[in-house]
Amino acid sequence: MGVPALKCPLDLWVYQELLFRLRPGLIVETGTRHGGTALYLAHLCDLLGRGRVASVDIEALPRPQHPRIRYLKGSSTDPGIVGAVAAMKEPGAGMLVILDSDHRCEHVLAELEHYGALLQAGDYLIVEDTNLNGHPVAPSYGPGPHEAVEAFLLRHPEFVRDRGCEKFLLTFNPGGFLQRRDVEPRPAGSGQTAVPEDPYRADEPDVLRSVAVTLERARLAEPLLEQLAGVTPAFQEAMQQLDAAQQASSHFKEAVASLDRARQREERLGAQLQEISAAFEEALRQLAVWKAVAEDLQNTNARQSEASEREAALAARVVALEEALGRAGIGVTERDSAQQAVSTAGKP
Repeated sequence: MGVPALKCPLDLWVYQELLFRLRPGLIVETGTRHGGTALYLAHLCDLLGRGRVASVDIEALPRPQHPRIRYLKGSSTDPGIVGAVAAMKEPGAGMLVILDSDHRCEHVLAELEHYGALLQAGDYLIVEDTNLNGHPVAPSYGPGPHEAVEAFLLRHPEFVRDRGCEKFLLTFNPGGFLQRRDVEPRPAGSGQTAVPEDPYRADEPDVLRSVAVTLERARLAEPLLEQLAGVTPAFQEAMQQLDAAQQASSHFKEAVASLDRARQREERLGAQLQEISAAFEEALRQLAVWKAVAEDLQNTNARQSEASEREAALAARVVALEEALGRAGIGVTERDSAQQAVSTAGKP
């Protein structure tokens, strides 16, 4: 269903068996968390065609919605919350209560008192995580659900443990499946209350019966243990394959990231190459301009050199003419006329 449910799967199996057998009108859950258990219970009610779910939590988080679920925000021991739950109870219909909120002993005991009073004969009151505080896990947890159940049963003989709900040998709620039974009227002056016999109670004086029940459970568990022994290697291999797949996925993600980085570098280099190409083209254009300027300069220098050579040749001719005139004894006037003639003759 896609919503986390922090439960032992075998306990969830037992819950559906109880719902099928009891067909309660109201199921109460304290401690909603993600809402997976509430949704699971609501779907079971859909299959049964009856029942509603009241789920209580101190936090209002985004949770799955279902027509049979009502989420209540507040402490499970708040009188207002308890009253709202009581108002949802159908007259004469059964109830199933699952306690999984604050696990401190005093809080669980208060829950037991509040919700136990709403139940009728045959209803179940399930206290979850009674395995805490060394029963057998988390030995340093401190008094919790287990201790609350022990104190509650001392006060309320109308509730007894149903060890049959622990038939799968693995549960998070050992000794926490409580059923309300009919209690016979107390005989006058007896000072005791007659309680129906519970063959699975831990304090039952019939030791032989307890031993017989334990041996029968062990016998029934042998095929299951053999099946588990056969499944374990396959499970270990599957876990190894899962680890390998996770590593391959990690390598693939790293390769994709490397390719992305390479693509980004390629884009940056392409942009830089375009800038360099544009700058090179601009340099070529400027080089062509300077080349044309240089050629014009060379042509100008050549023309100037040619003019200088012609001027020098003309000056040499003038000097030679002056010398010749001097030797011939020609006067200044005649010489000037001769220079003018030479100059005129030298023009193109």
